[in-house]
Amino acid sequence: MTSCEVGNDPFLITADQVGKLSKETRVSQLGEIYKQDSIVNRRFDSTYIFGGNEIEIYETSGNQLLRLDPKTPGDTASRIGDIRILDPAFKTEKGLSTRSTYKEILENYTIKKIENTITDAVIFLEEIPAYITIDKKHLPTIFQLSTTHKIESSLIPDNAPIDQFWIGWE
Repeated sequence: MTSCEVGNDPFLITADQVGKLSKETRVSQLGEIYKQDSIVNRRFDSTYIFGGNEIEIYETSGNQLLRLDPKTPGDTASRIGDIRILDPAFKTEKGLSTRSTYKEILENYTIKKIENTITDAVIFLEEIPAYITIDKKHLPTIFQLSTTHKIESSLIPDNAPIDQFWIGWE
């Protein structure tokens, strides 16, 4: 597989693509896809952390582009499962990036659900397999102190910045 099979824009995010990667990309293909960049494979094996690994992609300039989680840790034949978008150059067709605000999400996407975690509101989108976090420090105090209260879309300020932007392929 070559990057041109996925698409011409090396920073476009769609339901089936994140830049040079597609839903079908295997860990073993990363070296060829990112041959001009640096790939760092971090493995976790300890009593306190479930075994697994993360793969980090860096430009030659040192700028981190993506963090990848294989579906099957340690298996080079595995497909990519989750991708954390780190570089703001990555954007959806509607312009959503790591520099976007909640208002931009609302104006361009349908929210499937919002989960209340310890530190974040996790927003799942309908049109693309994305989940986006917004730090709860941007929410009313009642949500900052609890995970039991349901976060309604209307209670998230328009100017709340995206904290993390993930694509999750099944």
